[in-house]
Amino acid sequence: MTQEKTSINDLLFPKTTVISIAKNNETETRKIIMTKDTQTALQRASTLFLSYLMNAARENAHSNNKKSVNVDDVFDSVEKLGFGEGFLDQLRVLFQDYQDAAAKKKEIRE
Repeated sequence: MTQEKTSINDLLFPKTTVISIAKNNETETRKIIMTKDTQTALQRASTLFLSYLMNAARENAHSNNKKSVNVDDVFDSVEKLGFGEGFLDQLRVLFQDYQDAAAKKKEIRE
């Protein structure tokens, strides 16, 4: 049995999702217009960034003799990769917001 190689095209995030995230900072007075090449570049860059970050988190977990990656491994990797405290602080706040929203959703369902 031969193993097929996976290309980046097999792993790309949906373009509409990436563009939606990119346009999240639009305002009434500041619309974002992107060419198709820009959209494709963002799609590929976001996929590569996540792969890079996940690989670093996986290495971090492995170096700590863990079999699974957790959120602390991701946060540690963001810091080790040099994205700076400001980025890491914002990531922590956004993650906490996500956890709070998920907990509220769970309460509503119960």
